[in-house]
Amino acid sequence: MDIKTVGRIGVVIVLVSLILFGSSIFYISRDTSSYSHTITPGSSIEITKEAAVSEYLSYKILFVSSSSSISSYLSSPDGTHYTFSHTMNTSGSMMAVQSGPWSLIVTNTGNTTENVEVVFSIVPQPVFFMLYISLALLAFGIAAIVLKPVRNAAIRWNKKREEKKALRP
Repeated sequence: MDIKTVGRIGVVIVLVSLILFGSSIFYISRDTSSYSHTITPGSSIEITKEAAVSEYLSYKILFVSSSSSISSYLSSPDGTHYTFSHTMNTSGSMMAVQSGPWSLIVTNTGNTTENVEVVFSIVPQPVFFMLYISLALLAFGIAAIVLKPVRNAAIRWNKKREEKKALRP
């Protein structure tokens, strides 16, 4: 195969990888929801989303006003609670072990009203696969594109070396 053909194939591979990468980022952003809530002391909010087995569940809780105490957990379809840390601006993630509605419950355990922003996302496993494949293809495509200049530099270096050998007595 000609080195020019390899370079052209490398360009096509880079373009395909960028399309796959963009698509995976689009799907991740599409499945991410952001909610702003005001939670009074002792009350809670519940955000529910459907998830299948092996999908990636992720959440982030950001305090907008102060730093009172909150607790948060993910509740599986069968009612099992998966508790994460309860610090200010907390986040957690896990792979879904069951299919069905997963709920994120955030409770204000402090004594002041809290304004929080909650980001909750569910990312399907094929989207992660597509993201990893796109990064691997990007590396392979760049290597194929760089192959031609490296080969040309090696040929020039070898030619100069041969010329120097020919000039020696």
